[in-house]
Amino acid sequence: MHRTKAKGRTIGRLGAFPRVRPPARLKVFFASHAPIAVIARRGPSKYSQLILWNTLTDEFTPGQWTRGHVQWAELSRNGKYISMQIMGARPRREKGVLGLEQVAVLSRPPYFTALKARVGGFCVGNWIEIPEDLQKVEPAEAIQSVLPESYYLDASSRPCEGTDQRGRKILLKEGSVWLLEESSRRLLFDANHYDFEEVIAPDWALTYD
Repeated sequence: MHRTKAKGRTIGRLGAFPRVRPPARLKVFFASHAPIAVIARRGPSKYSQLILWNTLTDEFTPGQWTRGHVQWAELSRNGKYISMQIMGARPRREKGVLGLEQVAVLSRPPYFTALKARVGGFCVGNWIEIPEDLQKVEPAEAIQSVLPESYYLDASSRPCEGTDQRGRKILLKEGSVWLLEESSRRLLFDANHYDFEEVIAPDWALTYD
């Protein structure tokens, strides 16, 4: 059967079929002493977005985009800073072979704009520690979390189930965040309807608190 591709449609004897958009791939990183989580949303495959999640009010704040994907991240205990390893932020040519370069970034979520950055090579374990003086938790902001430090959920390849700081059961599936209740599940956030756009970090995200 003869087929011709044209702007996302396959045209042939059976008619035109719209291209199916795959669901976003999600990783969620939780602060250990504050009701803050950061969602690293990947999709389209070359781009990622940060989304801030207040787990006390279930308010979600879409943030900045970048080229590449977040391999690993860690939130400060107070949720005000995030240290990330980003693969594919820019191409690297080594011995004539084009590859993906890893960049370590310290920033203020939900923004990628770096307060500090370090460039690594192919799959190099590059990391920026979050200084202790940036981890301080104000008494009014502190919570009794059930989570250990560096806790995260990874649904980048398959659905993932876990808990948030309040002990609620959370399901990440097909680009969405669900709350699992006794006999049902409730949609908290659907991350599938976002497209890449340029977002400028505000002034407060460009400085240390």
